[in-house]
Amino acid sequence: MPSTRQLIHAELLIVAGVLALQAYGCADSNSVVGPSPTSVTFFGQVVDFVKQAPVTSASVEFRLDSQRPGPSETTTSANGQYALTVPHTGTYFVQVDGAFAGTAHVNGSGYRGDLLVSRDTCISRYGLVIDSRTLRPVNGATAALSGTTVTTGADGWYRIDLGCPAVVLPGNTTFIRVTHPRYAERMNIVGRGVAGVLRLDMELERR
Repeated sequence: MPSTRQLIHAELLIVAGVLALQAYGCADSNSVVGPSPTSVTFFGQVVDFVKQAPVTSASVEFRLDSQRPGPSETTTSANGQYALTVPHTGTYFVQVDGAFAGTAHVNGSGYRGDLLVSRDTCISRYGLVIDSRTLRPVNGATAALSGTTVTTGADGWYRIDLGCPAVVLPGNTTFIRVTHPRYAERMNIVGRGVAGVLRLDMELERR
């Protein structure tokens, strides 16, 4: 039979644990702390890059394998919005109306699932910059591509638009570079030169 002192000590440990969870956001059901083994439902909107208008009745598909369908698919509403449930947090290949739309790293129920689409020769890279361990958005990260630099906001969102040239711009292997004082530099290949409007979520590792 535990003593009164032992019971009090146990209760204090429980309270301390709860406070720690709250401090790191774990007590919030919408928070993101590390990979989730359970399904995640999030929301987004599909927007035409040129017209800046919602795309209605568009098929949105998140794939675990770029070559295989599913496991999650839905259709946008009249205002281009959609809700989708994926098996767990992690990286997915995105298709909109059967065309590759980028790479997404779903980091929880608060994930911003917005997608841009274009059938013209427009160029853009956009998405989230997140902490590789906690999956939380990284504020104040700098993303640079082809001479254009932007800074992520509190939600970790970045967007680099490079216009709509009449022809696809040629070039050598091109990288997008992301830096932050508290994280190691991240570089991703975006292609031979840079073309297309694609989502590209990126993870940063703490130093």
